[in-house]
Amino acid sequence: MVEEAFHDGAEERSTLLSRGPHCRIRSGETDDFIVRNLADIADVASEASKVMTVLLGSIGGVSLFVGGLGIMNIMLVSVTERTREIGIASRFASNLFGKANPVGKSIRVQGVPFKVLGAMQAKGFSSTGRDQDDFLVIPIMTAQKRVSGTDWLDDIFFSAERREDVPAASKQIVALIRERHHLRPGEPNDFNIRTPEEVIRTQLAAATVFTLLLESAASLSLLVGGIGIMNIMLSR
Repeated sequence: MVEEAFHDGAEERSTLLSRGPHCRIRSGETDDFIVRNLADIADVASEASKVMTVLLGSIGGVSLFVGGLGIMNIMLVSVTERTREIGIASRFASNLFGKANPVGKSIRVQGVPFKVLGAMQAKGFSSTGRDQDDFLVIPIMTAQKRVSGTDWLDDIFFSAERREDVPAASKQIVALIRERHHLRPGEPNDFNIRTPEEVIRTQLAAATVFTLLLESAASLSLLVGGIGIMNIMLSR
């Protein structure tokens, strides 16, 4: 009731101002003044608040975008500066620098200069007889673009926390690589996954074949030797 009375009073005052004896506005002419009540002022303030909120949000978004670009540029510069840093294994370091500290020294890999970032501790030979201390570590993008000139990977080594996790991890790796290679269901894999158990089985199979070859060679040698001895005995 109070609001309706307020609006009615505002309309009466507006009519009085526009059509009263002190004004020369004729009937049908537009008012040359504006009458605003508290509701109109509240609406204007609300619209101004919305516009200010949008402006502040836009400024915040632009600030975040510019800040993100700055951080990205800093990260790119950092990566670019570190692309020619290299890590070397202990035997590799001793072959090149002897007992001197290799950190900070420069070496060339296929004509590309690298700065030695660090040397790894000695690990010795693996169970397969591979020397684990005679290699170097290069950033992958640098190795592909500056050294090998390829855009693919020959080998990827994974490790599981426990031996029991190897089969599940192998399945996840196969699914991920198939997805990255865009292989459809039913298509054969264009890559190989080998677990330590499979490597051991391959080595055992190779050892079995080698043993059979040695046994065959020994049998042939015994056969030839026996024939020779028999001929000698018959000739007497």
